[in-house]
Amino acid sequence: GAPREGGCRCGRTKCLKQYCQCFRHDVRCNPECSCEDCHNDGNHEKERISAIRHIRRSNPTAFQGTALQAVDIKVQTPRGSVKTVRGCRCRRSKCQKKYCECFGAGLACTTNCVCTDCENGNSMSSPLVEESHLIKHDPKGGKGSHHKKAGKGGGGGT
Repeated sequence: GAPREGGCRCGRTKCLKQYCQCFRHDVRCNPECSCEDCHNDGNHEKERISAIRHIRRSNPTAFQGTALQAVDIKVQTPRGSVKTVRGCRCRRSKCQKKYCECFGAGLACTTNCVCTDCENGNSMSSPLVEESHLIKHDPKGGKGSHHKKAGKGGGGGT
């Protein structure tokens, strides 16, 4: 149900866990709450968005019935097949390699993604978005171009 009338009473969680009734229902904590060191107050959006992303990655049904509910995106790939994109978890590739599920589908990363150092449109400080936007790749060497490099093992020699 909806948050109870007296607000939440979170202690060490900074109101960024699913058992905070305000956070779970996509409501900011308010003066009626008795929480400690609250980060669900509108002044810590970077931390709040990060917590939302991590929770949705491990629990796809989290935040059901709110605007924060994760939505699978179905896209048609350049080869014509239909693919479901749930959000990537890239760490070192900066979402610039084909094995990034967003980049590979020609989509910008979204708030469903839990990627690190993203160069494919995912900004931690951006507001939550509901739809992905297509990325246009410059075939003449701009951002997103593909260059073949000598790979590790098995590719060279006589």
